[in-house]
Amino acid sequence: WAAGIVEELPYPSEICDVPVIAAIFWQHKSIGDLLGQGVAAVLFGLQNFGGVFTILAMVILGAFWQLFVVAGMHMPVLMIAMVHIMQVGYDPFLFVATNCAMTAVWGCAIGAFLRIRNKEEKGLCAGYVVSALLGGVTEPALFGTVLRFRRTMIGMIIGGAAGALVSALLHVTLYIGAMATNFLVFLCYLQGGLENTICAVVGMAVACIVSAVVVYFTGFSKEELAEMEA
Repeated sequence: WAAGIVEELPYPSEICDVPVIAAIFWQHKSIGDLLGQGVAAVLFGLQNFGGVFTILAMVILGAFWQLFVVAGMHMPVLMIAMVHIMQVGYDPFLFVATNCAMTAVWGCAIGAFLRIRNKEEKGLCAGYVVSALLGGVTEPALFGTVLRFRRTMIGMIIGGAAGALVSALLHVTLYIGAMATNFLVFLCYLQGGLENTICAVVGMAVACIVSAVVVYFTGFSKEELAEMEA
C-alpha cells in the first residue's frame, strides 16, 4: 500500500521516494507502539488482579499475540515482560502464553500440510513446518499460511487460546536460563522441575494440536482448495 501511495506522487518527487516510504512506515511503527502501550496496560492490569483475570489475560495473549506482532504492537508488552523476568528470573505469564501462540502457528502449518493436496503448496507448508520446528522461525508459516489463507487464522486463535488456558490452569512457569523458540522450547521450563516441564509441553501441545485440527477441517474454502488443484 505504501508503494501505491508513492506511485501517485508527481514525477519530481521521485527523488524523495525513500524518505516518503520511511516516513510512512515510521508512522505505522509509532501507531503500533502507541496501541501496544494500551495493550500492555490492559494485559498487565488484568494480571495484577490475579485469579481468573490473569487466566483471561493469558488466553488473550495466546489467541492474539501473533496478530499483535504483525501490527507492531508487541514491543511495549515485551519490554515490560523482559524487565520482570530479568529481575526475578522467571515468568508465569507472558512468555508462557506467547509460547502457546507460537506452537499454534506450528499447528496451522501442520494442518495446512495435511489438508492441501497440491504438491507445490504442500511442499511450501512442509518448509514452514521445518522452519518453525528446527529453526524457531514462524514468520514463513505466519505469512505463508495464516495471513494468506485467512480462515486458518481461526485455528491459530482457538489453538493459542486453548493452549494458554491449559498452561494457566496448570500454573506453568518459564525460566530465564534457556529461551529457545524451536522444538527445544521445553528447555525454558526445566528449572521448574519435571512436573512444570511436562505441564508446559502439554499446554503447547494442546495449542499445536487444536490449531492443526481446526485448520484441517475449516481452514480452507472449497474454492481455495479447488484453485490450488487447478
